[in-house]
Amino acid sequence: MRLAFLHFGGAFWQAGNEFVENMFLALRTLGPDCPTLALVVDQHAPEQDFSALAASADLLLRAPLRAPVAAPLIQWSLRAHFAAWLRARLRKTPARIVPHPLAEALRQQEIDVLFSLARPELPTAALPTVVWLPDFQHRRLPENFDAAERARRDSLFAMMARQANRLLVTSEEVRLDLAAFAPDEAGKARRIPYVASVPPEIYGQEPSTHLAEYHLPEKFIYLPNQFWKHKNHTVVFEALGRLRGRDVCPIIVSTGNPVDFRQSEYFGELMQLLSRLNIRDQFIYLGQVPRLDVFRLMRQSMCVLNPSLFEGLGLSVAESKSIGKRVLVSDLPPLREQDAPGAVYFNPHNADDLAAKLESIWTTTAPGPDPHLEAAARAELPRRQAAFGRALVQVFAEAQADFQAQASAA
Repeated sequence: MRLAFLHFGGAFWQAGNEFVENMFLALRTLGPDCPTLALVVDQHAPEQDFSALAASADLLLRAPLRAPVAAPLIQWSLRAHFAAWLRARLRKTPARIVPHPLAEALRQQEIDVLFSLARPELPTAALPTVVWLPDFQHRRLPENFDAAERARRDSLFAMMARQANRLLVTSEEVRLDLAAFAPDEAGKARRIPYVASVPPEIYGQEPSTHLAEYHLPEKFIYLPNQFWKHKNHTVVFEALGRLRGRDVCPIIVSTGNPVDFRQSEYFGELMQLLSRLNIRDQFIYLGQVPRLDVFRLMRQSMCVLNPSLFEGLGLSVAESKSIGKRVLVSDLPPLREQDAPGAVYFNPHNADDLAAKLESIWTTTAPGPDPHLEAAARAELPRRQAAFGRALVQVFAEAQADFQAQASAA
């Protein structure tokens, strides 16, 4: 089987690259049963957005993913074929069938199945397609989106639910949201046992050795979320403010993209809140750091913190589980579903609840790797990755069989 993965992610959303890379690495555990993996990137995309991910693929294919493709295959075909017919009539020459450019590029590489995040230009009529629907945040937290964006996502998700052969989801909650949103297509959904990979080189030395350039304190709690409003940094700041009033001063080290495309002023508002609560010395923001340093920060921390109001997966929790680091996380179904060892859950709307649990961890937990949790996680990771890889192959095979059955029935 030859699989093509349309690239998504990059500097703005690094998690997109990590999501696909973890799929690649899980499939690689299958050895000779691993399909051929092709990464498809936009012909105009900057190389730094995908170069690390391309190293995990068998084939890098540059194709037109943006202009001139701006519609699904059927719309593209009608427009392109009409234009070809009109040119032929004017020139009095035979009309030439104009193929969808992405479909043509995939056909030349003999791709069997296409995987992508939901996007309107997918050539779903040309080859089997598996589409990832990350979550339905625009319906669960509509206040985070304007009306136009909510309508755009509804339209896109509805179209993908109709046209894709299989729909990939990463939690039971997303599957239930999909069933409520598109009940006629809910049977296409497949929930996968998503597993985050761990770069083996992070275990070569104590993490503190590599992190020395950041001049961090010995004790800190690590918060790796992007600064998007639903990631809920506010409740962390409020909890720190309450603890400071009791002379308990946990240190939070944070990384991530500071830009929320929906609310460009949000990061600045958070920094003002730090000052108003007088906790600037307790929050260390490092910006966007190299990927290996993310794992080193996890290992060196007392725990990984995720205060999010909404998650379809929760990548930092998946990574913490794979690395053997305890987590302090919002009490959300997708985060509980991951069942990370030693997880502590709190109400993301209740700063007092978070403050109490922050204080307990800060006063009872040692920094650095936990030898027992880490050893257990490392021993279990290959089995978990192989199960993830097998589940993916099953979904891709189902999509291929579904597409062929539809073609036979047409």
